Amino acid sequence: MPARPLKQIHLAAQFPSVQHTVVWSDPAAGSQIDFDSFARLARAAERGRFDFLFLSEGLRLREHKGRVHDLDVAGRPESLTVLSALSAVTTHLGLAATVNSTFNEPYEVARRLATLDHLSGGRAAWNVVTSHDAFTGENFRRGGFLDEADRYSRAAEFLWCWCRSARSRPRPPRSGTGTSTASTPRPTRRSKG
Repeated sequence: MPARPLKQIHLAAQFPSVQHTVVWSDPAAGSQIDFDSFARLARAAERGRFDFLFLSEGLRLREHKGRVHDLDVAGRPESLTVLSALSAVTTHLGLAATVNSTFNEPYEVARRLATLDHLSGGRAAWNVVTSHDAFTGENFRRGGFLDEADRYSRAAEFLWCWCRSARSRPRPPRSGTGTSTASTPRPTRRSKG
C-alpha cells in the first residue's frame, strides 16, 4: 500500500492594514507607515517559518458617520514598493501583495511584479482582486465602476496579458486570500468582492 502524501499547511502573516484602527491606537504598536514596522513583522514571520507576508491594498477613502478616514489611501505605502524593500531584509519569506485588476494596467503590473520577483530571488506572489463600487472608481480618472460581467472579463484579460508577458520568465504565483474566489489562481471563478 503506497504511503499517503503528507498534508502541508501554508502560513501567511498579514500586516494589519489601516482599517484595523484598534491595532494602531496603542503607541507600542509603532507606526502603520514606517518601514521599520513592516521589516519587524517580516523578520518575525521569517523566524517563525511563515511561508509569506501579505500586504492588502486600499484604493478608496473610507467614510463612517460623515468622517473620512484618508489613511486608507494617503497614509498607506504602495504594497509592491514596500515588498521590494522587504526583499532586502528577508531571505526566504514569500512576498505577496493585492493588486487590483480593475484600476491598474496589465503592462504596469507585470513590470512591477517582475521587478519584485527579480529583487526577491523569485519570492513574489500576487493576490488578484477586482473592485465593485463606484466609490473606489471615483479615485481614478476613468471614474465609476464596472458591472460584474465586465469586471471579471477585465480580470481574465488582465491575467491573460500577464501570462503572455511572463512566458520568458517564471511567474509569481497568484495567491488566494480573503473571501473572494476571484483571487484564486482560477480567473474564471466569480464572486462579489
